[in-house]
This record gives sequence, C-alpha cells and structure tokens, in this order.
Amino acid sequence: AAVNTAAFSPDGQWLATAGDDNQILLWSVEELKDPSVHTSPVALNGHTAKVIHLEFDAESKRLVSSSWDRRVGLWDIESESVVRFFEGHEGPVNAAQFIPNTDQLLSAGADGHIRLWNIPTGEYIRSIVKNGFGINVIQLSPELNVLAYGGSNGVMKSISLDESGPAIDLWVGGPPVLAISIDAASEKMAFGTAEGRIVIADALVGEIQHDFNAVKGPVWAMQLGKEAKTLYFAGLDDWITKISFNDFVVPHPLA
Repeated sequence: AAVNTAAFSPDGQWLATAGDDNQILLWSVEELKDPSVHTSPVALNGHTAKVIHLEFDAESKRLVSSSWDRRVGLWDIESESVVRFFEGHEGPVNAAQFIPNTDQLLSAGADGHIRLWNIPTGEYIRSIVKNGFGINVIQLSPELNVLAYGGSNGVMKSISLDESGPAIDLWVGGPPVLAISIDAASEKMAFGTAEGRIVIADALVGEIQHDFNAVKGPVWAMQLGKEAKTLYFAGLDDWITKISFNDFVVPHPLA
C-alpha cells in the first residue's frame, strides 16, 4: 500500500509510518541503521481508512494520527496501544498536532475546521478556525505563537494561537495547499501548492519574501532548514530538492 506519511520521534528512537492500508507501523531507528538486523515493525491497528498524517509529542511518548475515517488517534508508544480516538470531524482528518506544555491537541479536516481537543477526556472543546473549505495542512509554532494552515481552496493563512497577535491572510484562493513549514528562528513560514508554487513569508506580519514555481506538479512535502537558510521540497519527479538561499537566486514575490 502507498505510504502517505512518516515521522521521527524527537528522541530519535522511533520512525512511524502510515498509509493506505489503514495501519501505523512503528520502527526502531537503531535496528534500521544496522543492516545485519531484520527489522520487524510494530503494527498499530484501529483506523478504518487511510492514515494521512502522524506527529509525536515532544517527549516521544505519544503519537497522534489523522485518518480519513474521520477520527484522530492517540497512541501510547511504551505500551504500543491506542489510548483513545477523538471523533467529531464531519469528513476526513488531514492533520493533527500536540500543543506543547498543555493537555490539548489540534486537528484539521476536510470539513474546514481546526478543532481543539482535551487529551485526557477526549472532549471536543471548540473550533478555532472555520474555513468553509477543507483544511489540508497545519503547522504550529509555539515559539512564535503562530498557527499556520493551508486549504483545499488555496488559502494560506495564519492566526495567533492565543489571539494576542494578528490574523494573516497571505493568499485567499487558488490551487490546493499541500505542504507547510515554519522556522521559528528566522520567523518565516512556507507554503507549497498542488501546482508547484512555493510562497515564503514573514510568519509574524505576513510580508511575502519569495514566491516562485518550484516544480511541475504538486509540492507534496516541504521543510525549511535551520534558520530558513535552506529549503527542502519533493514532488512527482522522484527527487528531494534542496535550495540554498545564500547562493540561489529565488524570484521575488509575484504579487
């Protein structure tokens, strides 16, 4: 089955993968590095549709999964078992993230909502975003107090998580946004679209700094490097491309 998502735990011990077979596989990184060891992953079962996104918590003790079965899964790494499922989205769930130093998590889905959940009880608290169209990707930066998101209707937006800062409408329409990244050190955020466009902007004020067509076809994955000096992205061409902003002339904003 196709692999849709992969995530390393912050402590470097685990690699979690998931895909169209509804399963989450938990791999030992130490075993993967040793070619003499036959690695057998642990299967985490419970979702009834494809799994699209995975995220570990900061302590590498829990994993949150987003599935098109309309549920968010919470998994305990030590016991290799499900803790609970969060139900309430009215459509596929595309992404979820823990809010550090809290008992809460965020999830985003095709129903256009970014929902806030209480982890210990599984209670749905409220929707902090109601986009109207599906939300494909989210990225939280606690350091900047910024939650950025991209939609199926092409929106590139961000809000202040505690509502103390501005809400930024970077782009309000176009091809679906499929990838997103924030670098707190440089205070930059980046969005990638289904038509190969990448937009990089100031995460606090929304000023667009770069806007260019990176590939023919979708930008499936993207990551700003340290201090946003580099950018990594991947599409349909079988390549992972690295751009260094120090020696690569990137076009200025298109608009």
